[in-house]
Amino acid sequence: MLRYWAGFDRASIVFLVLIVVDNLVILGLGIVDYLLTGEFETYQITILIVLLYGVTFGKRDFKRLDAYLKRKLTKRKQRAS
Repeated sequence: MLRYWAGFDRASIVFLVLIVVDNLVILGLGIVDYLLTGEFETYQITILIVLLYGVTFGKRDFKRLDAYLKRKLTKRKQRAS
């Protein structure tokens, strides 16, 4: 939203980097937990599913969401001007 409403194009890059770092930290915690316990827990499987989604379909869905927000916010910005 910052990208289109306020013109902060670089903000989307910062948020993307933060999301990737967050997912890597969560993945690391899941791996450490498995190494310490030797068992898979429900949350580890959930983490794996979310990461697999992000790698496979997430990019396409993110592009669709980005295009939708661009259309909606550009229209609202034009009406407000």
